[in-house]
Amino acid sequence: MISVLDPTFAAIRQTLKYDCLAVAIDEAESDEDQNSKRRLNDLVKLARLCFSGGKSPRGGSDGEATEYMLRSSVLFSSINRPALLSQDRSRMWLGRLGKLPPDYPAPPDLSPRRLRSLGARLLRRAIDGWPRLATAREQYRIALKAVGHEGRSTEVFATLLAAADIVLSDYPVDSDSAAEIAGELPFATLLEAEEDLSEEQGWLQWLLSCVIPLDGPGPRNTVAAWLRQSVKSTSLYDRQEADRILGQYGPKVIRPKGATTRWAGQAGTTGPWKAAAGELEGGERAEQRFGDWRGKGTAIPLKLAFPDGYAEGPVAHPAELHLEDQ
Repeated sequence: MISVLDPTFAAIRQTLKYDCLAVAIDEAESDEDQNSKRRLNDLVKLARLCFSGGKSPRGGSDGEATEYMLRSSVLFSSINRPALLSQDRSRMWLGRLGKLPPDYPAPPDLSPRRLRSLGARLLRRAIDGWPRLATAREQYRIALKAVGHEGRSTEVFATLLAAADIVLSDYPVDSDSAAEIAGELPFATLLEAEEDLSEEQGWLQWLLSCVIPLDGPGPRNTVAAWLRQSVKSTSLYDRQEADRILGQYGPKVIRPKGATTRWAGQAGTTGPWKAAAGELEGGERAEQRFGDWRGKGTAIPLKLAFPDGYAEGPVAHPAELHLEDQ
């Protein structure tokens, strides 16, 4: 294993070359120093590339490219977990070390002599159990999917559980045992599920958390709060004020006669949000009148913004959030 402090992406890549050694990076903290943040982001990217596995070619000053093989397991350790993008968090297992209980008899024995012996025995067990790994992983995949895991989460935990199984057991894992263990790992309760949002849900949360107005003497609030005020307030003045603020900074409230409340983005460029909005459940292309003209956009159910019940107030009709393309 390569155990390092404050390394760079290039240093680890050049040290590994074609080896498949595990990489342990301690003190992986995020601080205010921009160079430190950039190095940490590069190291997280290294882990992401290692997860997929493959070659990383780099050009040389002599005109000859050099290839590096990235297939290592990467371990980060820190007091505080750095911010992680969803694509990185989904490739990792996140663990927290708890404090030893006050009545713990003695500190754990972490002497190099003991750990070398333990490591050698674990390696021997892993080699002997290697032929059972693929079958065990498939059993855990099935069991994990049954308790809510999907995509990369299934692959990460199935591999970890299978690796533990071939080290701790001499026998093939059966479906009942796999189901019992997977039952203790429902995805919704795990660290990996915190802020586990799809791209479209992440975009919606970002939009709702934006604070407006940006300046001025009046009250400032999130888009979500202004939207709720517009939809739920019993005061006509408050609803109109929310409509005015939202209309100045992006969405515009349009209330056609009889049925729905629609929200639409004002003039601006079409960004990646357009595809993200269309991926939301119930999202669909729509056309809406804006004063004297009509525009096409993406309409999404307003209940996605307020899943706990947005229509409990005086405005209790179906509503949509309509974001205009241009």
